[in-house]
Amino acid sequence: AFVVVTGVSAVSGVDFVTSLWGNYERGYGLLSLLSGILIGIVAYRMARSGQQWLLFDAILLSAAVPLVYGLLQMFGYDPVVGQTVSFALGQRASSSMGNPLFLADFLLMVIPLALARLVLNPPRTTTARIALGLYILLLLLTLVATKSLTSLGASIAAGALFLVAVGKLQHRRWFTAGGLLVLAAGLLVLLLAWLIPETLPWRLGEIFASGGSGGQRLLIWQAVLDLMRAEPRWLLTGLGPDTL
Repeated sequence: AFVVVTGVSAVSGVDFVTSLWGNYERGYGLLSLLSGILIGIVAYRMARSGQQWLLFDAILLSAAVPLVYGLLQMFGYDPVVGQTVSFALGQRASSSMGNPLFLADFLLMVIPLALARLVLNPPRTTTARIALGLYILLLLLTLVATKSLTSLGASIAAGALFLVAVGKLQHRRWFTAGGLLVLAAGLLVLLLAWLIPETLPWRLGEIFASGGSGGQRLLIWQAVLDLMRAEPRWLLTGLGPDTL
Protein backbone atom coordinates (compact mmCIF):
# COMPACT_ATOMS: atom_id res chain seq x y z
CA ALA A 1 0.00 0.00 0.00
CA PHE A 2 2.86 2.35 0.83
CA VAL A 3 4.49 1.70 -2.56
CA VAL A 4 1.19 2.36 -4.36
CA VAL A 5 0.62 5.63 -2.51
CA THR A 6 4.20 6.75 -3.16
CA GLY A 7 3.89 5.78 -6.83
CA VAL A 8 0.72 7.82 -7.28
CA SER A 9 2.38 10.74 -5.52
CA ALA A 10 5.42 10.47 -7.80
CA VAL A 11 3.37 10.36 -11.01
CA SER A 12 1.02 13.19 -10.07
CA GLY A 13 3.42 15.26 -7.98
CA VAL A 14 5.34 18.44 -8.68
CA ASP A 15 8.25 16.92 -10.61
CA PHE A 16 8.10 13.30 -11.78
CA VAL A 17 11.79 13.12 -12.75
CA THR A 18 12.93 14.20 -9.30
CA SER A 19 10.40 11.93 -7.62
CA LEU A 20 11.59 8.98 -9.68
CA TRP A 21 15.35 9.40 -9.25
CA GLY A 22 15.58 11.52 -6.10
CA ASN A 23 17.42 14.82 -6.07
CA TYR A 24 21.18 15.17 -6.18
CA GLU A 25 21.76 15.68 -2.46
CA ARG A 26 19.21 13.30 -0.93
CA GLY A 27 18.39 10.64 -3.48
CA TYR A 28 15.21 9.38 -1.75
CA GLY A 29 13.23 8.82 -4.93
CA LEU A 30 10.74 6.18 -5.97
CA LEU A 31 13.55 3.95 -7.30
CA SER A 32 15.21 3.97 -3.86
CA LEU A 33 11.95 2.79 -2.32
CA LEU A 34 11.57 0.02 -4.91
CA SER A 35 15.14 -1.17 -4.33
CA GLY A 36 14.40 -1.29 -0.62
CA ILE A 37 11.32 -3.41 -1.29
CA LEU A 38 13.43 -5.82 -3.35
CA ILE A 39 15.95 -6.10 -0.52
CA GLY A 40 13.08 -6.82 1.86
CA ILE A 41 11.78 -9.58 -0.41
CA VAL A 42 15.26 -11.12 -0.62
CA ALA A 43 15.62 -10.98 3.16
CA TYR A 44 12.21 -12.63 3.62
CA ARG A 45 12.99 -15.45 1.20
CA MET A 46 16.41 -16.06 2.73
CA ALA A 47 14.90 -16.18 6.22
CA ARG A 48 12.28 -18.70 5.05
CA SER A 49 15.05 -20.92 3.68
CA GLY A 50 17.23 -20.61 6.78
CA GLN A 51 19.89 -18.45 5.14
CA GLN A 52 19.24 -15.21 7.00
CA TRP A 53 22.69 -15.23 8.63
CA LEU A 54 24.34 -15.10 5.22
CA LEU A 55 22.37 -11.92 4.58
CA PHE A 56 23.48 -10.53 7.96
CA ASP A 57 27.11 -11.25 7.10
CA ALA A 58 26.79 -9.58 3.69
CA ILE A 59 25.37 -6.42 5.29
CA LEU A 60 28.07 -6.37 7.97
CA LEU A 61 30.83 -6.77 5.38
CA SER A 62 29.37 -4.01 3.23
CA ALA A 63 29.38 -1.69 6.26
CA ALA A 64 33.16 -1.97 6.54
CA VAL A 65 33.71 0.47 3.65
CA PRO A 66 31.78 3.50 5.02
CA LEU A 67 33.05 2.63 8.52
CA VAL A 68 36.72 2.88 7.49
CA TYR A 69 36.01 5.95 5.38
CA GLY A 70 34.34 7.73 8.30
CA LEU A 71 37.16 6.93 10.71
CA LEU A 72 39.77 8.15 8.20
CA GLN A 73 37.92 11.46 7.99
CA MET A 74 38.33 11.91 11.73
CA PHE A 75 42.10 11.64 11.20
CA GLY A 76 41.97 14.35 8.52
CA TYR A 77 42.04 12.15 5.42
CA ASP A 78 39.31 12.29 2.78
CA PRO A 79 40.14 11.30 -0.82
CA VAL A 80 36.79 12.66 -2.03
CA VAL A 81 35.85 16.15 -0.90
CA GLY A 82 32.04 16.33 -0.92
CA GLN A 83 30.51 19.61 -2.04
CA THR A 84 27.68 19.32 0.49
CA VAL A 85 29.94 18.98 3.57
CA SER A 86 29.44 22.10 5.70
CA PHE A 87 32.08 21.44 8.37
CA ALA A 88 35.84 21.20 8.56
CA LEU A 89 37.50 17.85 7.87
CA GLY A 90 38.10 15.97 11.09
CA GLN A 91 35.12 17.39 12.98
CA ARG A 92 32.49 14.79 12.03
CA ALA A 93 32.41 11.47 10.18
CA SER A 94 30.17 11.37 7.10
CA SER A 95 31.90 8.84 4.80
CA SER A 96 31.33 9.79 1.15
CA MET A 97 27.70 10.74 1.81
CA GLY A 98 28.41 14.38 2.69
CA ASN A 99 25.87 14.42 5.53
CA PRO A 100 26.82 12.77 8.86
CA LEU A 101 23.16 11.99 9.47
CA PHE A 102 23.10 9.62 6.48
CA LEU A 103 26.05 7.63 7.84
CA ALA A 104 24.50 7.62 11.31
CA ASP A 105 21.18 6.31 9.97
CA PHE A 106 22.99 3.51 8.15
CA LEU A 107 24.94 2.55 11.27
CA LEU A 108 21.75 2.58 13.36
CA MET A 109 20.47 -0.20 11.10
CA VAL A 110 23.73 -2.15 10.96
CA ILE A 111 24.58 -2.17 14.68
CA PRO A 112 21.45 -4.10 15.80
CA LEU A 113 22.13 -6.67 13.09
CA ALA A 114 25.71 -7.05 14.31
CA LEU A 115 24.53 -7.47 17.91
CA ALA A 116 21.96 -10.05 16.80
CA ARG A 117 24.69 -11.92 14.93
CA LEU A 118 26.87 -11.98 18.04
CA VAL A 119 24.12 -12.98 20.49
CA LEU A 120 21.78 -15.21 18.47
CA ASN A 121 24.22 -16.93 16.13
CA PRO A 122 27.78 -16.27 17.34
CA PRO A 123 30.77 -17.40 15.26
CA ARG A 124 32.10 -20.84 16.18
CA THR A 125 35.66 -19.88 17.08
CA THR A 126 36.78 -17.62 19.91
CA THR A 127 38.92 -15.56 17.53
CA ALA A 128 35.97 -14.89 15.24
CA ARG A 129 33.77 -13.89 18.18
CA ILE A 130 36.41 -11.46 19.43
CA ALA A 131 36.79 -10.03 15.91
CA LEU A 132 33.04 -9.51 15.64
CA GLY A 133 33.00 -7.83 19.05
CA LEU A 134 35.79 -5.45 17.99
CA TYR A 135 33.93 -4.75 14.76
CA ILE A 136 30.83 -3.79 16.72
CA LEU A 137 32.98 -1.48 18.84
CA LEU A 138 34.26 0.23 15.68
CA LEU A 139 30.69 0.61 14.43
CA LEU A 140 29.75 2.31 17.70
CA LEU A 141 32.81 4.58 17.59
CA THR A 142 31.95 5.62 14.04
CA LEU A 143 28.38 6.34 15.10
CA VAL A 144 29.69 8.56 17.90
CA ALA A 145 32.06 10.26 15.42
CA THR A 146 29.09 11.40 13.33
CA LYS A 147 28.05 13.57 16.31
CA SER A 148 24.47 13.24 15.14
CA LEU A 149 21.92 14.36 17.72
CA THR A 150 19.20 12.55 15.79
CA SER A 151 21.03 9.22 16.05
CA LEU A 152 21.79 9.90 19.72
CA GLY A 153 18.11 10.50 20.42
CA ALA A 154 17.12 7.43 18.42
CA SER A 155 19.63 5.26 20.30
CA ILE A 156 18.45 6.51 23.70
CA ALA A 157 14.78 6.05 22.81
CA ALA A 158 15.37 2.56 21.38
CA GLY A 159 17.39 1.52 24.42
CA ALA A 160 14.76 2.85 26.79
CA LEU A 161 11.91 1.07 25.00
CA PHE A 162 14.00 -2.11 24.96
CA LEU A 163 14.36 -1.90 28.75
CA VAL A 164 10.61 -1.37 29.12
CA ALA A 165 9.87 -4.37 26.87
CA VAL A 166 12.30 -6.64 28.74
CA GLY A 167 10.87 -5.48 32.05
CA LYS A 168 7.34 -6.29 30.94
CA LEU A 169 8.21 -9.70 29.48
CA GLN A 170 10.41 -10.83 32.37
CA HIS A 171 8.43 -9.05 35.11
CA ARG A 172 11.43 -6.99 36.16
CA ARG A 173 10.08 -3.71 37.44
CA TRP A 174 13.50 -2.09 37.68
CA PHE A 175 14.02 -2.55 33.93
CA THR A 176 10.66 -0.97 33.19
CA ALA A 177 11.25 1.87 35.64
CA GLY A 178 14.72 2.50 34.22
CA GLY A 179 13.42 2.67 30.65
CA LEU A 180 10.61 5.05 31.60
CA LEU A 181 13.09 7.20 33.53
CA VAL A 182 15.35 7.49 30.47
CA LEU A 183 12.38 8.43 28.28
CA ALA A 184 11.29 11.05 30.82
CA ALA A 185 14.82 12.48 30.94
CA GLY A 186 14.88 12.71 27.14
CA LEU A 187 11.54 14.52 27.07
CA LEU A 188 12.82 16.92 29.75
CA VAL A 189 15.88 17.74 27.64
CA LEU A 190 13.63 18.45 24.63
CA LEU A 191 11.40 20.65 26.78
CA LEU A 192 14.39 22.61 28.09
CA ALA A 193 15.78 22.96 24.56
CA TRP A 194 12.45 24.43 23.48
CA LEU A 195 11.85 26.77 26.44
CA ILE A 196 15.26 27.69 27.90
CA PRO A 197 17.98 26.41 25.55
CA GLU A 198 20.68 28.50 27.22
CA THR A 199 20.61 26.14 30.22
CA LEU A 200 21.84 23.19 28.12
CA PRO A 201 25.33 22.43 26.77
CA TRP A 202 26.24 23.40 23.19
CA ARG A 203 24.53 21.32 20.50
CA LEU A 204 21.77 20.22 22.89
CA GLY A 205 20.73 23.82 23.39
CA GLU A 206 20.62 24.33 19.62
CA ILE A 207 18.20 21.49 18.83
CA PHE A 208 15.36 23.85 17.98
CA ALA A 209 17.51 26.70 16.64
CA SER A 210 17.21 27.48 12.93
CA GLY A 211 20.33 25.41 12.17
CA GLY A 212 19.60 22.61 14.64
CA SER A 213 18.06 19.21 13.96
CA GLY A 214 14.66 20.15 15.39
CA GLY A 215 14.74 23.69 14.04
CA GLN A 216 15.39 22.53 10.50
CA ARG A 217 12.47 20.12 10.65
CA LEU A 218 10.18 22.84 11.97
CA LEU A 219 11.16 24.97 8.98
CA ILE A 220 10.52 22.06 6.61
CA TRP A 221 7.06 21.38 7.98
CA GLN A 222 6.24 25.09 7.97
CA ALA A 223 7.15 25.13 4.28
CA VAL A 224 4.92 22.09 3.71
CA LEU A 225 1.96 23.76 5.42
CA ASP A 226 2.51 27.00 3.48
CA LEU A 227 2.62 25.09 0.19
CA MET A 228 -0.52 23.14 1.06
CA ARG A 229 -2.35 26.39 1.80
CA ALA A 230 -1.19 27.91 -1.49
CA GLU A 231 -1.84 24.79 -3.58
CA PRO A 232 -4.61 22.71 -1.90
CA ARG A 233 -4.67 20.22 -4.78
CA TRP A 234 -1.46 18.63 -3.47
CA LEU A 235 -3.41 17.52 -0.39
CA LEU A 236 -4.99 14.77 -2.50
CA THR A 237 -1.88 13.03 -3.82
CA GLY A 238 1.11 14.72 -2.22
CA LEU A 239 4.07 16.54 -3.75
CA GLY A 240 5.97 13.44 -4.77
CA PRO A 241 9.00 12.01 -2.95
CA ASP A 242 12.11 14.16 -2.63
CA THR A 243 10.70 17.24 -4.40
CA LEU A 244 10.25 19.64 -1.48
